[in-house]
Amino acid sequence: MATRPRHRSGSSHNRENKRRIYKQVVQHQGTQPDKQAVVPHHHALEPDEQSIFHQLQHVLWDGAAVTSTLWNYHTKDWVTNVQATDIDNDGDIEVVVGSRDGVVLACTPWGAKKWEAQWDGQFISALFAIPVTDVSLYKKTAQKQPCVIVGMRDGGVYALDQDGSKIPGWAYSTGRMIRQLYIPKNQPNAIIIGSEDRCIHVLDRMTGKAMSPPYQTNGWVRSVFVTDIDDDQREEILAGSGDQHLYILDDCGQFLDKVFLGHQIYALFAAPLCPGGPMTVITSSNRKELFVWTVKCCAGKRWTLQKEWEISSDSTVFSNRIHAISAYDINNDHEAELLLGSEDGYLYILNQRGTLLWKHRFGSCIYSVWVSDINFDGQAEIIVGTEDSGVYVVQGELNSNTYKRIKEVYKEAIHDQQVSSGNELMRRLTHREKAILKDLIDEAPPVHHVQMEVNKARQLMQEGNYEQALSLFLRARQQKVQYCWDQPAITHGYIWTLGIGQIERKGKYDLVVGTDEGYIYTIDAARGAHQYLWKCDVGARVRMLQIAPLRPGEPDSIIAVLANHRLIILNNRGEIVKEHIFEKKEDWARCLSINVYPEEQQKASEIVIGMENKKIAIWEGYMDRERLVIHTPQGIGVLCLAQLTQAGPKQIIGGSINNQVYAYGLDGNELWRVQGYERIQALWVEDIDRDGLAEVIVGSEDRYVYVLNHEGHVKWRYRTMRGVLDVTVGDIKLASDPEDSNQRQLKVLAASADGY
Repeated sequence: MATRPRHRSGSSHNRENKRRIYKQVVQHQGTQPDKQAVVPHHHALEPDEQSIFHQLQHVLWDGAAVTSTLWNYHTKDWVTNVQATDIDNDGDIEVVVGSRDGVVLACTPWGAKKWEAQWDGQFISALFAIPVTDVSLYKKTAQKQPCVIVGMRDGGVYALDQDGSKIPGWAYSTGRMIRQLYIPKNQPNAIIIGSEDRCIHVLDRMTGKAMSPPYQTNGWVRSVFVTDIDDDQREEILAGSGDQHLYILDDCGQFLDKVFLGHQIYALFAAPLCPGGPMTVITSSNRKELFVWTVKCCAGKRWTLQKEWEISSDSTVFSNRIHAISAYDINNDHEAELLLGSEDGYLYILNQRGTLLWKHRFGSCIYSVWVSDINFDGQAEIIVGTEDSGVYVVQGELNSNTYKRIKEVYKEAIHDQQVSSGNELMRRLTHREKAILKDLIDEAPPVHHVQMEVNKARQLMQEGNYEQALSLFLRARQQKVQYCWDQPAITHGYIWTLGIGQIERKGKYDLVVGTDEGYIYTIDAARGAHQYLWKCDVGARVRMLQIAPLRPGEPDSIIAVLANHRLIILNNRGEIVKEHIFEKKEDWARCLSINVYPEEQQKASEIVIGMENKKIAIWEGYMDRERLVIHTPQGIGVLCLAQLTQAGPKQIIGGSINNQVYAYGLDGNELWRVQGYERIQALWVEDIDRDGLAEVIVGSEDRYVYVLNHEGHVKWRYRTMRGVLDVTVGDIKLASDPEDSNQRQLKVLAASADGY
């Protein structure tokens, strides 16, 4: 993966040949080489228009030659990792693929499957492959060396040898999902692990045992990397944490320093971007941002990072988060290009100054990018692993002008007087030309004023413009929904959690939101997005909030779990009236629910808190006394309280951070549990079929919405395109539904990570 200069001659000649060959293939498939094949017969082009139009076609054909797919392979589940190395010393590079469904496979450089290994009932989250080492110490055991290290979503770590056989007795566990594995080239016997247990682990590759105690951060460790960042001939371990710090450890796993970056670190890479240049650290954030830093070790072993440049979330370069970063000189210009795999399905290629050189759409979220010359032809291949179960091996003939030239000519073409619109221009291109252009020209639509159809129609009625009013009423009826606000609410940070409560006064419902930058807002839902009643800076990311009265006769309070071992209670004026600090470091509170006793007017409410460290805590009133602790088999990520039967008591329904759903009584007794397949992300309880017995609706990261009956048995399930983020239930009238609300079934609403 290191950047290195390579000799390759005839680059422009190869690109021109590819363009000619591609034209010949298209012509052979039915496109004629004359102008009539490119432009439909019914269009008559003027000379000037013909010139600019053909310029666009010419640069698009140049664009077609930039990337070519050598081969692709489809697994049965999304691809978590791709790697390429000669793991068995046979002289050929193996492409090693990790698939979420527990399968690891090795392919030849030409895409043929060489071997496959599987863990039944396990789900892979990380993988790293290294060559077998033929050091004399290990010669006799070389056939059973750990060459492929595999991390699981349940925290397990296992090893395969170069033939895909599992190493007996080789196992390690962090207890939480493995986010990334890294094995440094200069220290191939050290395995660096980043895990959701918030720790950095260092293992001995030959034994699978810890080489040093895990180092704990204050956030999920999503990314790890190893390099010599201070040029002292010793490599440092870099780890990106959800607590917005970059951690620096020595090569034995001992803490050196941490540097505040101001964002959660999603992906991490380090390399000099030009020969002899300084080491740079590249990080991506949870907000569609990319940063490039230079590192300096000051006196007293204190480290500083200087930001060289950034691509902010306000730019239009990326439309979603970056999950994978690599750096490689893919066009032999002696400068490394940045290759970025994004959640929007694009592979982005940037130069060392952050200018976009090229992008290519793969259709779904890219989790892994690896660059290597796998077939020894002197040209680097880009290997991409995607969420739609695809492995793609792509070659590129990249230059710094093609993308820029296409955008310039396209802009000139759509402003040409002979072309009435961009749509007309697209109609005149061939299907292949359209595909290339749509891949590159995807400007965000301009921000427009939200049309409030019903309000506008009423105004037109009062003014006597009845035809326009009826037209708007008809549009509103066809849409069956309209915005309540003409502009969105703008907050400081991303909205992480929300609720509805009687904040300003009894009988009036307001919206309360908490953000990932530590702010809680109360918004007047009736008067519009900019009508904030108050906001409060609580100093840390708001994980979850609930709204309820905590004592009889009191107005609603806001109870919030924060990401820094704190729980706070705010009154209806936005003042913090109680702050509770969880003293035990392992007590990471993730969720809460309020047990209100309306039938017992003199009894205070209870706050039920779900913990990552396998327990549910029940506190009285304003966190006055811990009444009960329920120990659970897995950590709790989401919970709610509800009556599952009309005459029965309230129960605690909890979803684990791994894959289980539990039902507990308020006395702590377990009533039932259901084994799922992935992390439980959302719960809702409602009698959706109106039979007097409530259903439990479960949203899971495995892409399914599950509906359980009151005893925990699965009634039905529905598969979405990506992980389910949230679920709720509402009375929504469809065209075929009866008018009487008591006769129609409630609808289950599910929000998925695919944007739907």
